[in-house]
Amino acid sequence: MTISWHGGGCYKIQTPNFNLVIDPETAPSAGSRLKGDLILHTALETGIDDFPPKEEEIFGPGEYNLGPAKIKGVLVSKESKGNTLKTVYSVGLEDIKLGFLGDISADLTEDELDALDGIDVLFVPGSAAPSLRYIKAIEPKLAIPRGDEKKLAAELGEEALPQEKLTIKKKDLGSEEKTKLAVLSS
Repeated sequence: MTISWHGGGCYKIQTPNFNLVIDPETAPSAGSRLKGDLILHTALETGIDDFPPKEEEIFGPGEYNLGPAKIKGVLVSKESKGNTLKTVYSVGLEDIKLGFLGDISADLTEDELDALDGIDVLFVPGSAAPSLRYIKAIEPKLAIPRGDEKKLAAELGEEALPQEKLTIKKKDLGSEEKTKLAVLSS
């Protein structure tokens, strides 16, 4: 599995047989050009009906199976207000469980945390304080932050050495109790 960051909250996860894109609309420039077998959106503005979702797009809570991907989306109740719905996702792909928080900052409820149980790789939002809370609550083997990574790295006792792409396999995640940090550059 190869993971790359395209700026904002946009990530692309590539496997030999499947490509997953997260939040392409948040990518500064490449978002509309990114193609995937599945596109997940962590935020949705309701009342926008000028585009029907495509078959390979998921915009909200529910359980989905698309090809090799097993997806569970859970509505973030404290972040979903007015016309905005925010969803966190757990995605099983190549025996690795990925967690996508999108752009949230509120504490997650027990039900929301339960949906993220067993996450191997957690994609956390930009601010170090909420990201650290999520990492401590979810306890992933690997955390991938976007923004403020130096402060988060210091809190975790890790180095923030950016890399363009990250290639991982289940066996690479190990069984250590301490969460490792991987910083991606766009």
